[in-house]
Amino acid sequence: MDDSITLERPARRGLSTGSGSAAFDRTELLRRRLSDFISVEKGQKTAHVTRRVLVVVAAVTMTVFGASPLMLPIAAVFLVIDMIYGRQVAQVSVRPAPEVGDLTRLRVLHAMTMLCLAAMIVVNAFHGTNVSQNAAALLLFAFSMNCIGHDSRSADASVVTLAIITVTMQLMAVGIALQEGHETTDQVFLHLGMAMATLYLIHVTLEAVATRTHLIDRTDELSHARTAETVGRLTSGIAHDFNNLLTVMRGNIDLLAEVPDADRAALLKEIGAATDRGGRLVRQLLDKGRRRPDRSETIVLDRFMDDFATFARRVLPANVRLEVDASASLRLETDPARFEAALLNLVVNSRDALTEGGTITVSARRASAPGTDASLSNWIAVTVADDGSGMSPEVLARATEAFLTTKPPGKGTGMGLAMVRDFAERSGGRLDLESVPSEGTKARLLLPA
Repeated sequence: MDDSITLERPARRGLSTGSGSAAFDRTELLRRRLSDFISVEKGQKTAHVTRRVLVVVAAVTMTVFGASPLMLPIAAVFLVIDMIYGRQVAQVSVRPAPEVGDLTRLRVLHAMTMLCLAAMIVVNAFHGTNVSQNAAALLLFAFSMNCIGHDSRSADASVVTLAIITVTMQLMAVGIALQEGHETTDQVFLHLGMAMATLYLIHVTLEAVATRTHLIDRTDELSHARTAETVGRLTSGIAHDFNNLLTVMRGNIDLLAEVPDADRAALLKEIGAATDRGGRLVRQLLDKGRRRPDRSETIVLDRFMDDFATFARRVLPANVRLEVDASASLRLETDPARFEAALLNLVVNSRDALTEGGTITVSARRASAPGTDASLSNWIAVTVADDGSGMSPEVLARATEAFLTTKPPGKGTGMGLAMVRDFAERSGGRLDLESVPSEGTKARLLLPA
């Protein structure tokens, strides 16, 4: 089985993929622009019906009170285009590969909805009544607020809307000047006033775009930082497990020179088994990189524990005794490699606590002891107990925190119990710890049967 990782990028229609990073960068830029554009509508998703109702109510109300009757057909066109626009956004948002045409279509549809709103403003500006001019001013205000509040999510949407607003405000100035009979000086002043208002709106909108972009970039940087931290933790955890495996291999290799030839086959077999376990650990890491699920199997715990004991005793000094006790024919659905790594971590922790020797007991029972929550009757409790130095309440409270270790430098990574807890939680269970200073520690893995 080839476990090499191949990074594949899906073909993207409508794009020239080319070679090297340039094509990839163009694709990512297009994806980012599309995502930003879609967020304009997604951000208003719950307000779509309200927006359409308000446009209709505004058009009808303003027409009844003397605004331009052309508002009604324009509002009808707006509703049709807005529904088409919303449907197109929904289709593009679920498409796995972006196309250049997707962005173009969204920009066109967005421009058409904005043009409808602009048309309502312009027809009222040229209608010639006070009501229509007030209506134009109110619509322009709403148009501008929509640009700052929603369209600023996307630079593409903002540019389209700002261009339409710029033209709309100048046409509005022309209409008002004609209907009011303004002289040339007043017309120039009106146009200049509209231009200054437009420039300020452009400034505010582009500032909002820049701020949103900066926040998104910062969020991406934080996400990458968290990813790097996760990789670091994973690396420490893998190093911890490999160290345990290498300890087993080193112990067996040291024994090879001391035992008779007849006994060497068993030691070589254990070295081979440790190598296989290392291979499973690597495959597990590769599977996580490919986002594959854990390789769950049904294991018979008494047989599994016997094999584990033979393997685990190689990491223990001569003055530490390992005892294993599992109920007969007790079965557990789990990933054997991860389960074995969790048990080995617990045994190694117990070993380090037995500085003057002692006993480590590994047991497996159904969690149905008196006083136990009845909901645990279908669970299995795997317990690793020792009679070592134990932990103080302060250390016990933080024992499962990653990178927390009380061992001397170079003697521990602080990842053992953190990885066991992670395994238990991923399996749908939990890790319970009990410890009394100078009396020992008991770690109980509760796992679904």
